[in-house]
Amino acid sequence: GEPLAITNCLNFGNPYKPEIYLQFSEAVKGMGEACSVFGTPVTGGNVSFYNESPDASVYPTPVIGMVGLIEDLNHITTSYFKQEGDLIMQLGEDLGEVGGSEYLKRVHNTVSGDAPLLDLEKEKRLHQLLLSAIREGIIQSAHDCSDGGVFVTLAESCILNRDNMIGAEVTVPVIGRTDVALFSESQSRIIVSLKPENRQKLETLAVKYGIACTVLGVVGGTKLNINDHEFMLTELEDIYYNTISRIMNG
Repeated sequence: GEPLAITNCLNFGNPYKPEIYLQFSEAVKGMGEACSVFGTPVTGGNVSFYNESPDASVYPTPVIGMVGLIEDLNHITTSYFKQEGDLIMQLGEDLGEVGGSEYLKRVHNTVSGDAPLLDLEKEKRLHQLLLSAIREGIIQSAHDCSDGGVFVTLAESCILNRDNMIGAEVTVPVIGRTDVALFSESQSRIIVSLKPENRQKLETLAVKYGIACTVLGVVGGTKLNINDHEFMLTELEDIYYNTISRIMNG
């Protein structure tokens, strides 16, 4: 869809604390910069302060809701893999950024490091590339890389259609540490699947918009095999859909 406008809900701690006020003001500035690039006015929103306990504040949490326009329902593109034999490609590039990531928090129990860089002009070109590919019927699925990096993106692409889960054989490029390559949360990346005969069309579009385009693997099977680490889809499905209920039930 073409982005039209946003609304927001900005959740922070006590604004009289200098570090909290800085978080809030920088979030507002960043939101304004992004809206200027994408041409999306802010139609409304709200601010929630003092979200904290005696020990700590909530993480700075600006929540953005966006409305967009899809003129042709045939252009609705879901995030899960569609059929065996499709190519899996990454639009955009990884910069090996794990600062503030889910990986550091969940595995190493630390929240530290710089947030990933964001080039708004490149992000806009990525969106234009994706919309062009969708409208030309080139791609079968598209899923953004965000929390958890490319590993989580690939896992979700395998299991989100629970009526027809399909695995994948993938090799993620590694420069340095494998864990960083798998869980880096570098921005402006989208994982797409497409029929092999459409590869050249997508690569041509990627050159036009100045976006890196890399083949990662192929759709198929009942496992996610990523850099020679195998995960059964049934195992991933159970973790994804049942972990919260197990925690809540003690």
